[in-house]
Amino acid sequence: MKAMVDVYGCNPADIIAYIGAGICEEHYEVSEEIFESFNASLSAEGLCPCTNKHRHLNIRTTIFQQIIRAGLRFINIENVQICTYEDSGYYSFRRDGTKNRQINLIGIIDE
Repeated sequence: MKAMVDVYGCNPADIIAYIGAGICEEHYEVSEEIFESFNASLSAEGLCPCTNKHRHLNIRTTIFQQIIRAGLRFINIENVQICTYEDSGYYSFRRDGTKNRQINLIGIIDE
């Protein structure tokens, strides 16, 4: 996001973000070390870990907080609530052990 503003001169209020399918908090359990490190980095940024389960990460909420902090308008954020672990239509390493991955795209439309 910073590069979009600094390099390309984008106005954060004009950026539209789409948070696609991803693993949900229920199925994203990590080691104690990763859990503590992740939460410490969020706290250092002034963000909330926003998790209801010990050693589980809520990546979707973290991304949402970071996007809002970057200046995007709430109305410009689409947050799809599909868990890739629960929905077999998506790849999931934690569910299947597959090496397949989802793809993420970023684009700029000059209007």
